[in-house]
Amino acid sequence: MRLILFFVLLSNFSFSICRIDIYVGLTECSNCLLAFNSIKELNNYEKIVFINKRDSAVFIELLENYELPRDLKFNYVNYSIETQSYCRVFVQNLQIDSFAFRKLPYKINDLKQLEYYSYFRKVHFPKKLVLNKTRLTIMSNKNDINIYDYSLGKNIYFSIDLAKDSVRSFSELRGNQFGYEAFLKAGNYDTMFYKNTLGVLKKLNMADPRIEGAFINDSSLNLMMNLRYPMHNPHDPNDTMIMSGLFIYHKNTLNGKKALKYVDGTLEFYENNQKQYVFQQNFPFFFSNSGMAFSVYYIKGDKKPSKILSEWQLNSKDQYSFAKFDSFTTSEIQENEFKLNDKYFLINSNFYFNPTLSIIVELKSNKHYDMNGIVLDKENSFCNDIVLRDNVFRALVYTDSLLQLIEYDKKTSKIKCSRKLKVPEGCLINSAKFLNFETIFFLTNDLTAMCFIRPD
Repeated sequence: MRLILFFVLLSNFSFSICRIDIYVGLTECSNCLLAFNSIKELNNYEKIVFINKRDSAVFIELLENYELPRDLKFNYVNYSIETQSYCRVFVQNLQIDSFAFRKLPYKINDLKQLEYYSYFRKVHFPKKLVLNKTRLTIMSNKNDINIYDYSLGKNIYFSIDLAKDSVRSFSELRGNQFGYEAFLKAGNYDTMFYKNTLGVLKKLNMADPRIEGAFINDSSLNLMMNLRYPMHNPHDPNDTMIMSGLFIYHKNTLNGKKALKYVDGTLEFYENNQKQYVFQQNFPFFFSNSGMAFSVYYIKGDKKPSKILSEWQLNSKDQYSFAKFDSFTTSEIQENEFKLNDKYFLINSNFYFNPTLSIIVELKSNKHYDMNGIVLDKENSFCNDIVLRDNVFRALVYTDSLLQLIEYDKKTSKIKCSRKLKVPEGCLINSAKFLNFETIFFLTNDLTAMCFIRPD
């Protein structure tokens, strides 16, 4: 039975959110045209084939051997398609992909994902990038995304151009890219003593500075860095100790200006607080209008150490010195021996949120909000990110393989709505973050790309 072709005029109006335009030329071999058999799998797409009007009779016979869907449309044009056949993919009339027609069977799964969202984009990482998914910390700020890889000790900063599905700029920093001289100067260390013991540090794999944490806000990239350095034991002049010096590396992402600040008083902090508090070079680590904050271990008797937040401010020597312990966390420790659990603690460019305390703090204003409506009542529940617009918080919460989008009204302290989100196929559920109030992004399982969706 001969195929009946329908003449269809194109318009800007589309009944489907997703559309695929297929431009077919007569230069393709029969194996390449087998991709026509895959078109039927795109059930929720508007599917349009563009053919040169002069070649229409040839295509009528040519397409008889393929399994074409009934809703396939044809548009006859007056120009020849001289290049290889190709496809263009649109979501809400915005082109998001293009590829050779023969590759369509291999793109079907990716294209099906678009059917679930009003918006979907995919941005590939530079091919040289290597990440370890076991200990990644992901943050975003406007169109900038930062990934800190703890296990590999490096930090990656991206600037994204979603209109072009591309990375606008990319930088990767490792501890061994920093010379130790700048750290010795910032910390006012004994340079000669350090150089004399450098051979021992290298044998112990302790010679290079190490990135211990990252935080981005506005146009600033901030890295917590650790330098191991030798010092004489104050209680035994014949003994040499290897200590950890903490530093903060600042970089303005707009003008490239850099600075390295010493966190003053590592040993003194420990001694002056009756040896109850020791540094913990890990998250949470952030900046607010009060200065810098990061977690320290609180040791009480023989009990297992717990963690609290310490706040630090720049002093007259342009170094960070201890200011105070975080007030509401410290009071909880004093009264209830509360433990700051990194598993639940969330930090992003604008907020930190501890669901155990049901408190969210806006970093720029230090305003506190009661978040009793967002309760993580299961051991394997996590709040992955929070964003605010007007009076509404949005939270991404996941449990096992379920990802929820929760809207919370900060005026009424009540949940407005909660709904399940479909995680794009091939993406890590625990990597879900807000790019902005409307847009959520994920890392792919193979860590080669980021997928962006708008669930509204």
